[in-house]
Amino acid sequence: MFHFALWRFRRPKHQATVLFLVFFLPLTMAIPICCVLCPSISPGDLAAIALLHFATSCAYILVYPAAQADNPSLRLLTLVKKSAPHGMEESEILDFFKKSGLFEARIYDLLNAGLIYQSKGRLCLTRRGRSFVLPFIVLRKVLGMPAGEG
Repeated sequence: MFHFALWRFRRPKHQATVLFLVFFLPLTMAIPICCVLCPSISPGDLAAIALLHFATSCAYILVYPAAQADNPSLRLLTLVKKSAPHGMEESEILDFFKKSGLFEARIYDLLNAGLIYQSKGRLCLTRRGRSFVLPFIVLRKVLGMPAGEG
């Protein structure tokens, strides 16, 4: 709940960092408090609780950017649904996406996250961006997947 309240008030520039703080600061404070207030909880149980919190928090932090992003497939399905029962021509859909600003929003997100930078009108990967994308490139090569497929 605190995450949603914070984002409503002011969306932080470095969202992943703030999400880590929102999820892990309370945990680091709760464990010592739990030890004092509930001495009957065993250290093993506390470790299990902390591990569960850590795992679910990490899963949420990893999924959140994709969930909050404007999903092209979902937007396309919504657009076609609104055109029912007649449907839409492919050219209408392409025109809509050209005007939608979908890619501009992703570029802004990548700039804001420090994964790309702009130089002389061109977008380039930062060192952080290269280190982020490298494991995916290596994995695709190991799996024998050509770029842009699969």
